[in-house]
Amino acid sequence: MAEYIDRTQLEPDTEWSEYDDGFVSYSQSQIRSMPKADVVEREKVNKAIEEMEYLRAQYRNDTYYDCKHEVLEILKKYIGE
Repeated sequence: MAEYIDRTQLEPDTEWSEYDDGFVSYSQSQIRSMPKADVVEREKVNKAIEEMEYLRAQYRNDTYYDCKHEVLEILKKYIGE
């Protein structure tokens, strides 16, 4: 599984460029020390959306039905707690 970091938090600190007049890349130590981000795969999000849209279509005409519980269960199934 891939690990993700927020690269906007990195500061160029290695590989000097005369053209850019500054550092243009990030050191491995800086990258390794960054906290890892919690990421949900887009495919899982799409599957959750599909199921919620199906659920909405099933209960569209039932004005009294509240499907919050089912939506939360779908999100937990694909995305986690």
